[in-house]
Amino acid sequence: MESYDSDGDGSLSSAELVKSPALTSAKERVDANDDDAISADEIAQRIKVYDSQSSFVPVTVQLRLGGRPLEMATVTFAPESFMGEMQSFTGVSDATGYVMLSGEEQKLPGLPQGFYTITITREGGEQTIQGCEIADDVPEVSRMTFNL
Repeated sequence: MESYDSDGDGSLSSAELVKSPALTSAKERVDANDDDAISADEIAQRIKVYDSQSSFVPVTVQLRLGGRPLEMATVTFAPESFMGEMQSFTGVSDATGYVMLSGEEQKLPGLPQGFYTITITREGGEQTIQGCEIADDVPEVSRMTFNL
């Protein structure tokens, strides 16, 4: 929270959420009291939901540019710092735009549940940054397509 809560009021406003693409993408699921802000307790409650779900979620990633598959772009899923000691997952898109993600430390059958910042780096260094929450009850993460 300290990294994102610039006014020190104990919650993250919409303006402060821009510092966390992952929390921004999951705001509807995390903001339990619907006050348009996210507290540390709400984040903790959302993470507690993971206890009743799978350890790993299958994730398919495809990159497209101008309606065509984007080849040779690097995709990195980096866990938000408040997720604790979790590894990042990286892959490079193939000729069909698909990315096979693998962990820095070990290969896993999917991605662990949590909040991730996604960095897509194209040849030449141009980057796109997005965020997502990986969880069983977030169906759109099983087949992610990024149209750049």
